[in-house]
Amino acid sequence: MHLNHGGTDKSRKGARLQLGLAAALCGTALLLTACGGSSNSSGGTVTPPTICTPAADEVQPWLNTAYTPACRAQFLLDSISSVEDKVALALALGTNAGSETGAEGTAAKQLLATYGLSAYTRKDGPAGVADGSGHGTAFPSPVTVAASFDTTLAASYGAAIGQEFHDLGYGMVYGPAMDILRTWHFGRAAEGYGEDPFLAASMARPIVDGMQSQNVVAVIKHFAAYTQEAGRSGEDGKPSFTSTYAYTGNDVIVSRRALHEIYFPPFKAAVQSGGAGGVMASFPKINGEWAAENPYTLGVLKTTWDFDGFAIPDYPSYFHPVQCVSAGMDAKINAAFPIGTQDSLVQALYEGTLSEERVNDMIRRQLMPIWRVGLDANPPTEGGPAVTANRAVAVEAITKGAVLLKNAGVLPMSATQTVAVIGAQAGNDANTATLQARVNTNLYGAAYVRPVNLVTPFTAIQAKAGANATYSSGTLGVGALSTPFEVMSHSWTPAGVLMVDDATGLSLDSSLKLTTDLEGVTPGLTATYYNSPDLSGSVLGTQTEYAINFSDNSGIGIPLPYSGLAGDHQWSVAWSGYLNPQSTGTYRFTARVRARTVTTSACGATRTPW
Repeated sequence: MHLNHGGTDKSRKGARLQLGLAAALCGTALLLTACGGSSNSSGGTVTPPTICTPAADEVQPWLNTAYTPACRAQFLLDSISSVEDKVALALALGTNAGSETGAEGTAAKQLLATYGLSAYTRKDGPAGVADGSGHGTAFPSPVTVAASFDTTLAASYGAAIGQEFHDLGYGMVYGPAMDILRTWHFGRAAEGYGEDPFLAASMARPIVDGMQSQNVVAVIKHFAAYTQEAGRSGEDGKPSFTSTYAYTGNDVIVSRRALHEIYFPPFKAAVQSGGAGGVMASFPKINGEWAAENPYTLGVLKTTWDFDGFAIPDYPSYFHPVQCVSAGMDAKINAAFPIGTQDSLVQALYEGTLSEERVNDMIRRQLMPIWRVGLDANPPTEGGPAVTANRAVAVEAITKGAVLLKNAGVLPMSATQTVAVIGAQAGNDANTATLQARVNTNLYGAAYVRPVNLVTPFTAIQAKAGANATYSSGTLGVGALSTPFEVMSHSWTPAGVLMVDDATGLSLDSSLKLTTDLEGVTPGLTATYYNSPDLSGSVLGTQTEYAINFSDNSGIGIPLPYSGLAGDHQWSVAWSGYLNPQSTGTYRFTARVRARTVTTSACGATRTPW
């Protein structure tokens, strides 16, 4: 598949986006002048400061906030004699304190503690603390803020998000997302600041500055030219933890002019004007090189723009440890992924394919933003803000970002008007109002924050119109099955929308029985798999299943539901079986799939191509 990108080189021919995506772990290098030092433009590394002398009696001078971040980093590096210890520290600094609780994460935290350092919890947060914890604010989407054209509002928005991250125990924000909205089909559309590079760049500085004013590090994403989610994990469907690439994923073919005029401006502004502490690489290749190993894009970031922070891959864009670090990747994103990374880097040091200064640079870049924003001096708390603390900011954002296309005398609303509000999404059964919203909402993934105190459209209109406001759902709504027929799941855990006991075939509340035969003897459904996206071609195989599983998360290592499937959503499945109600009543069923067709026969057999 090819998509035209805007912007051209001298040939004036539109560049192409060639899809066949990949994930990689690589990074960026940084340029910084501190304590009299200068940047190394040839290598993209931070030149060590020229004059940094600690007091003679200081045991760990890098913990003294009176020194500049550059000097503190140099003090720490001067105290470490072996390259093995430096590699271990460089990798440990990327530990996510909240999620890495296994043996490797524990060891990393213990290592950091020997230097008086801490691991910090990181979380997605383009529009607030992702997923929600029952204490944060579900802010309006970032594109709403962009629609306000108000940089002062953007600063308040960023500061409010940063404050909630800090007060809920998080030290780093994976956000804001600076992806240019190239098409409305883009899966990250709700996370970014629209299609205009100038507008997005104008929002970048105040957003980042606001976040980091709250003593948290902003990690902007996804660098760069990331405009398509579909196929990002490649056709092979298995991440590689070896020296061999496993993906044949998307390759964004785009001119350098288009990069600089369209896709780079928001990142450049966030780095140079906003002082962003981190940058997260995107998944695919860019002009034939993985985004996390791309020497051109990472060279621009670290050398041309004088970026003084760290670069990390997105989850799970990880491939070659040595190539990634050499290109400029400074940290890992998850302890479970870089299998053998430490040994590989140490071996490369002894073989001369990786320099000790590059490892030093990894350490500098990870520590300096933490110290620059005051995260170490003002560590995150865990008490949590009141859920109403930033409601005013959220209301201001949605108000200023809204666009009134026509007013035929209806507004401003008064209690003398009669108002009919129709639609399931306007009432208490709105999709986002349910606990199942995490797996059903359109704003899905990194930017989703579960609403805690949701004010529905009808409630708000009723507050203005009073008793003259009436409501009707109009339809049964777009939500999935009510509990207990829907099983809650994480976004990349297979979701059993219909799940039954494998011994009895009964649903969780025993009100339904699902069987492969009309007589109701054999529990489950018969699943028939095809290596095509539309149920065409020969049958790959069949098996009995006890949950309808619409997930293809092979790109992050979760096995596909049947052996031999192509992965990357290039397969389909037809389920057939019988639902037998165990009591008389009204039963509601919905299908939430990426299907081309969904047909359900009167006797209950369901055919749903993936």
